[in-house]
Amino acid sequence: MPHFGGGHGGHGHGFHDEKDLGRMYDIKYLRRLWRYAIPYRKLLLFVIVLLLLMACIDLALPIMQKFAMDGAIATGSGPEYDNLVRTYKEDPDSLDPVVKERIETERSGRLNLLYIIAMIFFGSIVVQIVFRVVSLLTLEYAGQNIMLDLRMHIFRHLGKLNLTFFDNNPTGRLVTRATNDVQAVYEAFNAVVVQSAADVFRFIGIAAAMLILSWELTLVLFTTVPVIIIISLIFRSLHRKAFRQVRKTLARINAFLAENLSGIRVVKMFRRENENLGRFDGINGKYYNANISQLIISSVFQPIMSLIRVTAMGLLIWYGGGQFVQGKIDRGTLIAFIWYIEMFYGPIIDLSAKYNILQSAIAAGERIFILLDEKSTITSPKDPYVPATFHGKVEFNNVTFEYKPDEPVLRDLSFTIEPGQTYAVVGATGAGKTTITNLVCRFYDVQKGAVLVDGVDVKEWDLRELRRRVATVMQDVFIFSGTITDNIRMGEKSIAVETVMEAAAVTKANEFIEQSPEAYEQTVYERGANFSTGQRQLLAFTRALAFDPGVLVLDEATANIDTRTEQLIQDALEKLTTGRTSIIVAHRLSTIRKADCILVLSQGKLVESGPHDELLRKKGLYYKLYHLQFDSSASGSSRPQDRQP
Repeated sequence: MPHFGGGHGGHGHGFHDEKDLGRMYDIKYLRRLWRYAIPYRKLLLFVIVLLLLMACIDLALPIMQKFAMDGAIATGSGPEYDNLVRTYKEDPDSLDPVVKERIETERSGRLNLLYIIAMIFFGSIVVQIVFRVVSLLTLEYAGQNIMLDLRMHIFRHLGKLNLTFFDNNPTGRLVTRATNDVQAVYEAFNAVVVQSAADVFRFIGIAAAMLILSWELTLVLFTTVPVIIIISLIFRSLHRKAFRQVRKTLARINAFLAENLSGIRVVKMFRRENENLGRFDGINGKYYNANISQLIISSVFQPIMSLIRVTAMGLLIWYGGGQFVQGKIDRGTLIAFIWYIEMFYGPIIDLSAKYNILQSAIAAGERIFILLDEKSTITSPKDPYVPATFHGKVEFNNVTFEYKPDEPVLRDLSFTIEPGQTYAVVGATGAGKTTITNLVCRFYDVQKGAVLVDGVDVKEWDLRELRRRVATVMQDVFIFSGTITDNIRMGEKSIAVETVMEAAAVTKANEFIEQSPEAYEQTVYERGANFSTGQRQLLAFTRALAFDPGVLVLDEATANIDTRTEQLIQDALEKLTTGRTSIIVAHRLSTIRKADCILVLSQGKLVESGPHDELLRKKGLYYKLYHLQFDSSASGSSRPQDRQP
């Protein structure tokens, strides 16, 4: 089974291009899809029963026509009888009264028979219409519920996957799995899978009825069946390849759109509209070509099936007409055969459309199940550790970590943060600062060594409990659409509105929140677009404080804040860090002077550690980084705290 994503981390990895798909049999995917239908099997069984009854009615209609033709319309036909009927029409008084009465009685009986057959025929059509409406409504209800369950399963599974998976797979592709691909499966389920049960019964019933009416004529017509099977197998393979390409290029379009719409400000800033338009035109062109290829295959298949049907009809006229002329079959049988041929080849001709839907669903199913088969390696153990009390001690014991094999980001890193202490982490870009914060929350697992919280390896913790105790404020804040209260509470109903307001007062976020008449219930647009960068950062601080974490992680949280907002935050930071373990990843060295200890990283190794004043006295790497900012400030290029070391 090919992997949906790559190995550790997205750093330097390209997105998986979904090229190695489709090695499994269609039936395996259909069997797995069928599991989602099991909870609704009673509804589906009811639909199948209705479809079978409708198929029985379909099979009975030609027989009714045969009875009408042979039992009423053409009864008594022959030269002698025809002459008597002609005389009856032209000069009824010239006929013997007994003969005349016989003709009238027979005509009356035939008219009554026609009336009965017509009423049964009409009643059967009405019943079939009712059955069809009920079956369609029931099938739609079951299908919508199956689609709902499948989407929920996909979303639930996505929530359990490692961050590594999301590093390697674009958002647009994942959106395609939960939307377009699920829709394709739903259409196949409604139009093909359930209907196939009735079609199989209909085919068997038609074959049986034709054999009973005339086995010789049936065998002649069935000479076209091997041709149908061979052509269907050929086109099945072509359809499958075409739909794989359609689904793959559609996922690329969605991924490209999601990425460019998310980064639209950067696109406009660097005037990349025309460049991106050209790239989109290339991807869109590939999607267009894939659809055209699929349509060509479908367009060729249907006319070939129509030609086979016409050939079968020609054989019926040639051989069946000869049988009728020789008196071996009657008119009704010939008419019934014409109807049965239309019924037999109709679904086969529709097979082109069904192939389109089914192969689209199988191609979609491949990708859905590749996603669902992706395993998360970061899970809670069978007997997870859940502390009765939490202290907040954080330890790194000889930790080595790498996103890509043989390219370590952290090398044999060790340090201990006692409960309530504030540690800062500084270093050049790529030194491994953010990786430390990721490992504390166990977003990734280390290759060597151990990360411990309160003396227990994070791998032994219950994940929800661990992450409930740790709050992270990142440089790139993500704000959800909804209200301010929703964004601060993040769905945690146990956090009271009063707690939200108190947290906002501590972080000074209340100053801009309460300027709006709606205050904490004001609408937040997608990604917080109606707030400034600094305001979004303050909301992130408020969110962290409202959850009252035992460990607070600030990952360059003040990097995007202006001078005025920074002044607001500096007062709040002291309150935020009081009484809780804090890890501060900082670019602005002026913000970490009061830290109990500063860890200085270089190329993943801990090269220095100690309080601010002590590190300055050592005149090591921290001294150089600090004076690099200070000297830049002195030259007027920037304030010290605005420069990144």
